[in-house]
Order: sequence, then C-alpha cells, then structure tokens
Amino acid sequence: MVQVGQFYQGSRLLQPLCDIIGLPVDQINFLACFVIAFSSGVLMRKAIPAGRDRATQRHVFELSLGLAMGYFCFGYQLIHLLLYSTLPYLLVLYGPRRSYHTLVFTVAFAYIVIMHSYRLFYDYGGFSLDVTGPMMLMTQKVTSVAFSVHDGMEVPDDKLSDDQRKNCIREKPSMLEYYSYMFSFHNIMAGPLVFYTDYLSFIDGSSTKVPPPKQDNNHNSKTREPSPNAAILESFLIAMVCGFFTLISPIYYPISWMADDKFLYETNIFYRNFYMILVVSLQRSKYYFAWKLGEMSNLGAGLGFRGYDKEGNEKWDLLTNIKIWKLETSTSLKVFIDSWNLNTVIWFRRVIYERTPPSVKTLAVFVCSGVWHGLYPGYYVTFFSTAFAVMAARLVRRNIRNYFQTSESKIFFYDGVTFIATRFAGAYLLAPFCLLEFTASIKLLVSVGFHVHILSAIAILWFTFINPSRKRKE
Repeated sequence: MVQVGQFYQGSRLLQPLCDIIGLPVDQINFLACFVIAFSSGVLMRKAIPAGRDRATQRHVFELSLGLAMGYFCFGYQLIHLLLYSTLPYLLVLYGPRRSYHTLVFTVAFAYIVIMHSYRLFYDYGGFSLDVTGPMMLMTQKVTSVAFSVHDGMEVPDDKLSDDQRKNCIREKPSMLEYYSYMFSFHNIMAGPLVFYTDYLSFIDGSSTKVPPPKQDNNHNSKTREPSPNAAILESFLIAMVCGFFTLISPIYYPISWMADDKFLYETNIFYRNFYMILVVSLQRSKYYFAWKLGEMSNLGAGLGFRGYDKEGNEKWDLLTNIKIWKLETSTSLKVFIDSWNLNTVIWFRRVIYERTPPSVKTLAVFVCSGVWHGLYPGYYVTFFSTAFAVMAARLVRRNIRNYFQTSESKIFFYDGVTFIATRFAGAYLLAPFCLLEFTASIKLLVSVGFHVHILSAIAILWFTFINPSRKRKE
C-alpha cells in the first residue's frame, strides 16, 4: 500500500535511467509513455488504417495498449480508473431514464473528490504523477457521454440546441467502444479531451472523408487522405521550447520565493508584482508542454482532423487545447480564460453552463472547476477571485470600451492598457493556484495590496449601484 511521502505507485523499471538523468521516475515514465503512445499511434495509422471494417481491431488495440500504459504508470491504482469508468457506464445502461445523466455527474465528482482527498493526505504539496490526472480527463469523458446519450435518447429533438443535436448519441455505446474511448492509449495520459462522437469518427475514418473546397471553377476537388505531419512538427517544436522553460523556471524563478518572508516584507511592491507575472507566465509552460505532447500523441494516430479552411488547407486543430499566442497577448480576462484549456471550456459549457439557471451559470462553472482540479485551498482562492474579477471586467468593458472605439489611436491606447491590466490580473489571480496553500496565498495578495479585488469591487459597486450600466444589445 501507499505510504506517506511515497505516493507514486508506477513502474520502477526505468529507475536506473532516472539516476543518470536526474529526473523523478514518474516524469521519466510519463515521457516514456508519450514515446510509446506516439510511435504506436503512427504504427496503428499505417498498419490498421481507419475504416468501418477495421473498427473492432482499432478499438481492441486502443484499449489493450491504454490499459498496459495505465498499469505501467499507475500500478494498482489502475483499478480506480476501471471502477471510475464502469460505475457511470452501468448508470447509463440501467439507471433511471430521466436522471441517469445527473447521477453520473454526481457520482463522478464525488469519486474524484475522494481521490483528491486521498492525495491531499498522502502527498500534500507534492507534484508526483498519480491516477488523479487521468481521472480528471475521465470525469470529462464519462459526464459528456452520459449527457450526450441522454440528449440523444431521452430528449425530444426540437428541445435540443444545435450543438447538443450535433453531439448527441442516439444509441447506447457498446462495451468495446466505451472502454476504448475511456482508455485510448494516445489520450489517457495528457488528453486533451476528445468527445465521443469525434472519437468514433476517428476510429471509422469518417472524420477524414471530407472533400476539400473547390479551388476554381474548372476543376472539382478530389477527396485526399490528409496528413498530420506538419501539425506534428509544429507541436513538437512548441513542446521543446516549453519543455526548456519548464526545466529552468524552478531553478532560477522558484514559486516558493513568493511565499518567503523576505519576498513578502523586504521587497517593494513593484518587484513583487513583476516577479508574479514572470513566475506565473513560466509556470504555464509546463501545461503547454504536457498539452502539446498530448496533441502530438493524438496527431500521430491521426486524431485531430477538422476539415479544410476556405483555401483548402488542412485543419488539424480539433484537439488544440491552448492558443498560446492569443492567451499571452490577450487584452481581456475573457479572452485569457477562453484561450486556456480549450476543450475543458467546451466541456464546462456543454455539461454545466448550458444546463444551470442563468443566475448561477458562471458561479457553477467556477465551483465545479475548483472541485475538479483538486482540494488545495489555493485553487479556490483563484477560482472565486477570478469569478469576481470576470464580473467586474464585463461591467467595465460594457461601459468603457465604447468610448475608445472612435479612432485608431484610441483603440491602440485602449488595447495597450487592457493588455497590461490583463497581465497583472492574470498573474495576481493565478498565483494562489501555483502556491496551493491558503495562508501563503492570502499573504501574497496582501503584500501587493489586494489590488485586483479592490478594483473589481469598485467597478461592481460603481456600475451596479452608483452609476448603473446602460443595457446594451449584446
């Protein structure tokens, strides 16, 4: 059984390599699984090409290798992934027809809260790889399947939105299809989330059987087999750059410095703010790195095609989970948030935001996001603070932006100010997420004057009570 301080339960086969390189065994295992997943994906794409007549073979290959990789990385903890995927499947099959989707949501979140609590006790403050990572992805999968099956089989078609109608599942998934989706080998470690209907289209090859647009009036475009090679190369180069920053950031710009008394009380407020911006920006690189590796694994298998643009260029961005340039140059918190963990944003919209009362939509998303991420207090400081700041930012944008759209110079000035404000606000709001602990987070926010909270409160009071915002047609 797991002991306190010895949380990782994966294979120790590569321990000799760890002793040479100096990286922990969980990180080496993660990278080894990525290499296996990518190379196996390329092999599957060549040896078992997508097609309806080969769907069973592809499902078996996906499931078998996914289970093997899960055991290699997580040892006996794989049982949690099996149980976590099976309970929702049984509810979909045999649960009450009117409410099985909400039961799946409740069971999934209750289970992952238990696992987060378990980790909190045995590995508080640790960053070792464990089964809660894949479980977070599986939470998205089991809930999206349950809601899509409910939409397709229990809800009248005229009551579905266009997006729900497009993604609904008209018949219950077979056992092989379901578990292949849950344990897909190129998706199990780092995602990103792929929705069930998109996964089946990848398996049977229908996702790539899309003709490109006509290039001229004299020649009809012919269906061609799209190639992910260019997208793979792009993801690889980005991953390498982000991997470099991931390695150097804890050496030269550690997070722990933000919780040190010398930092909090012996440096000036300008230094503290700029250090926050630098460190939080560098911390994002580890997520960019993992997501780009995940995208590479899926692209190697041929998953990620989303048709052609107007010029006939292939689009391999179905599983793009981060728009790095858009996020790093964003001029509003909304764009900042919407550019981060894109498929999770879609999942929150489909499963929570669109299905809760309008008065609590935003709050429900932030609460569920906090629970889904884990139980560290810093997460909740970040999510509740962000919800508060987003409310204020919407009011400011709605009432102020209009005055700066009358000339190019005013637009440039407005974008410049909002760009700088978004950098400061983003670092301020995400710093507790990085620190994890409540006391350390509050001390840090106090040391910079609680400026985002204070400015957000002033904006909400001003535009809600003192000078109510004019209703505009959104």
